[in-house]
Amino acid sequence: MYPDHRLHRSPYPLPAAVALILAFSGAAGAAPFAYVTNQGSHDVTVVDLADHRVVATVPVGTAPAGVAVSSAAGKAFVTNPESKNMSVIGLATNKVLDTVPAGDGPVGIATAPDGSRVYVADWFNNRLLVFDARTHARLAAVPVGTAPAGVAVHPSGREVYVANRDDNTIEVVDAGRNAGVAKVPAGNHPFAVTVSPDGSRLYAVNVWSHDVTVIDTRARRPIATVPVGNTPYGAAVTATGDRVFVTNQHADTVSVIDAGENRVIATVPVGGYPEGIAVHGDRVYVVNWMDDNLLVLDAASGKVLATVGTGKNSRGFGQFIGSP
Repeated sequence: MYPDHRLHRSPYPLPAAVALILAFSGAAGAAPFAYVTNQGSHDVTVVDLADHRVVATVPVGTAPAGVAVSSAAGKAFVTNPESKNMSVIGLATNKVLDTVPAGDGPVGIATAPDGSRVYVADWFNNRLLVFDARTHARLAAVPVGTAPAGVAVHPSGREVYVANRDDNTIEVVDAGRNAGVAKVPAGNHPFAVTVSPDGSRLYAVNVWSHDVTVIDTRARRPIATVPVGNTPYGAAVTATGDRVFVTNQHADTVSVIDAGENRVIATVPVGGYPEGIAVHGDRVYVVNWMDDNLLVLDAASGKVLATVGTGKNSRGFGQFIGSP
């Protein structure tokens, strides 16, 4: 089943500043929007990241978890595990355009870089569902390992990666043939996966072994294991590929990994039960499930820039940032 969640509020206040000293710089483009899934209130909070302001609350299916925002498609795709469907939100209107059946337990979700395809992990049926992002028609169902969770797509769009949680493997799917072509060993119960911007590295976040498996995507083999905090959940990579940020659910922290050395260089206190995480320009965005908020960090100075209230039990599992 899905990782269990603590049902009480965190006794720890959010820090006014965090001890994050990074040799990181990046040009921030135009501020986009965050689409944060709220498991407890069955909706999505839309945040304008230019001024950290909530601009919409969009009702979706039951207990939404995964999200994939595609600027190329002009849509945000949301998985609703308990209602067994996928909600499609128009970025221009912040309205639900369609609700699509998506197996018996849709969890992880990702989109092709060109906005043409949507990939959904069907947890209970051990398969990856492929949808047309324009028409929302289902195109294929690809058998994968047991309890598929997180999904990521290579920047080229040629391969899709699925975390087979209960098999301790990462499935490599050929996007052209919609067929599995390899299984790469990971740690204990991989849940989230993310790819470096150049496509050379895949990072698998292992919930039970409290570490991250670094995989060479060309060779399709692990090259490093990086210990992080207690019960890691999500990961995001900077645009330059030099840093990887990992949320640690049971530690209420974010681990910062030097991607060149494959080691943790900082541990950042954040909110209660952090789950989703994203990087845009010189900002790091952390979704805190127990505190019902989106925390905005400055990646260079480590300062908390804003705390934005969201819905109940926010998850933001996936790529939750994009622009119309």
